Amino acid sequence: MVRSMRIQTFLSCSFEPEDKGVVDFFASICHALDLNCINVDKGYSRTPPEQARELIMDSQVLIAVATCREELKSGSYSMPKAVDQEISMAFANNRKILIFLENGVDTTSGFTDKYSTYLEFDRAKLCSPEFLERVVASIHGIKMEVISPEELQLEQIGQQNVFAEKYRNKIELIDNSGSFTWRYSGTRRLKFLSRFTDPIKAGAWPAAPIEEKASTDLIQWWYRIEDSNKPFRFIPTLEKHTPDTCLISIAIDPYPEKDDIIEYSMTFESPYLNPVFFEDIKDPQPEVIVNGVKYLCADGCVPTVRTQDLKIQFWFPASLGLKQEDFLPYVGSYTNKIDYLVEDEIKRMTVTSEENFDYLQISVL
Repeated sequence: MVRSMRIQTFLSCSFEPEDKGVVDFFASICHALDLNCINVDKGYSRTPPEQARELIMDSQVLIAVATCREELKSGSYSMPKAVDQEISMAFANNRKILIFLENGVDTTSGFTDKYSTYLEFDRAKLCSPEFLERVVASIHGIKMEVISPEELQLEQIGQQNVFAEKYRNKIELIDNSGSFTWRYSGTRRLKFLSRFTDPIKAGAWPAAPIEEKASTDLIQWWYRIEDSNKPFRFIPTLEKHTPDTCLISIAIDPYPEKDDIIEYSMTFESPYLNPVFFEDIKDPQPEVIVNGVKYLCADGCVPTVRTQDLKIQFWFPASLGLKQEDFLPYVGSYTNKIDYLVEDEIKRMTVTSEENFDYLQISVL
């Protein structure tokens, strides 16, 4: 059984009493489909437009309920001004947009007609079977557009029962006499908060598409239990295994109970986990944009459980001639791309580097 994945959604809507029933209808369907809806209905220190912009940046999609407001000379109606502004903010920040448009609302101006998907509704017929089917399909569809297959796989780990006291992650590029191999290794110490029956999910895949030069060299992987308070054993099952992608479900025997501890290491190795040279990049070239600067590849760690203490090290061979200034450390929200930067976490980062004749090491914690 697959657990539904929750995404954060900005619900742009009217707060007028006469529209409450309509807004509650759409919000309830979002809630049932595991879309966590936020908006500016609570008290904030910022002005509503400023707070709306920040909340939209923190969300993966915007769903607008555009009800009728003021009648226009044409006989149609405008939508609430704040809803129109919030749709514009979402468009400017490359957020997915879904609009539910009440019959009679003007669609000839603004972003509604050109840059988003919209579905018209009649508030007197919201619960008709035909409309219910369409609205559920629309909300579910936009949700799935922003979830990558890998993210959906990793969501099944059961995060509510476990957290990582520490996680040490190492991303290493190995020079084998001019032939390069990526090695991703990590050691995680898990503490369980209650009985845990789900498998642990683990995996590695390229952050940027890469041209495969040998289709028979499957990614290599191995694991080791470093420490535990009981004689646990891992039972791994390969979900996907290719030269550049490895997804694994690991059952734990016996099931961990409250306050149990398992510390384990996992390693993945393949030449195809990220590009090394320009000719390795698969067209169309990815656009990894951070602070307005375009990069051709990115790498790092996507925590799959809540993590208290995280450290990432990047090791690159000196033969490539790379310097620390060639790298930009960042913390961001990641679905199938970098959605936005988390400025507070970036300020908390500590970045150090070490160079010698053999390698360049960059540490982020």
